[in-house]
Amino acid sequence: MGGVTFAPAIHSAVVFSGLSPVVAVLLAALTSGRMPGRSKIWGTAFVVVGLVLFASNAIVSTATVPGSWRGDALFALAAVVFALFGMLLGRWKIGPLEYLTPVCVLSMLSLPVWALGGLPRLSSVGVGAIALQAAYQGALVSIASMILFAKAISFVGPVRSALFVPLAPLATAVFAALVLGEFPMPLEAAGMCLVIVGIAVGVGGGAIPFRRSRVELDDGLLK
Repeated sequence: MGGVTFAPAIHSAVVFSGLSPVVAVLLAALTSGRMPGRSKIWGTAFVVVGLVLFASNAIVSTATVPGSWRGDALFALAAVVFALFGMLLGRWKIGPLEYLTPVCVLSMLSLPVWALGGLPRLSSVGVGAIALQAAYQGALVSIASMILFAKAISFVGPVRSALFVPLAPLATAVFAALVLGEFPMPLEAAGMCLVIVGIAVGVGGGAIPFRRSRVELDDGLLK
C-alpha cells in the first residue's frame, strides 16, 4: 500500500508478484540445502518474463515518474517479507487459524490509533463505501485469502504456492475485460499466457540436493 503512493500500481505486478516466487526459490535453497527442480526454476523464469511483458507498456510510459524507485523498493521489500512468511509457515507446520488468530487480535489492538488518525477523512466518505472496504479488506483479503494461502502451503509447499501469486494481476485484467470491457493489448495477452505456462511448468518436479551432509560423504568414501 505504501509503494503505490510513490510508484504506479502496475509496478507491483512486476516487482512484487514477479519477485515473490524468485525469493521463495532462493529461500528454499538456502534453508534446506536443496535446489528446487528444473521445472520450478524454469517456471519461475517464465512467470517473471511474462509479468514484464504484461506490464511493459505501463512501465515504459511511467519510467520518468519522479521518485518511483521508492515505491519499487517497497514492493521488493514486500515480496521478500511475503516469501519469508510462506517459508516459515511451511516450516512451522501450523494451521491457518493458529497463526491468523494472534495476527488479527494484535492488529485489532492498534485499531483505535488508526481510526482516530483517519477519522477526519472517514467522516467524508459514505457509509456504503466504508462497509464495502470493511467486508473486502477486513474479511476477504485479511482473513479468507490468508487462510486459503496457508492451506495451500500445507498442501503444495511455499515455493509452489508463491508461483500462484502472479495470478492476481492477471485476474484483474480478466475481470476488467469481462466487467469494464477493457481488453488486454497483444503484448499483455502474451505475458498472461507466459505466466500461466510458467505456473503449469513450475508446479511439477522435485528438489535437487546441492549440499551433501558429512554422513553422506563418509558413506560415499566407505563405498
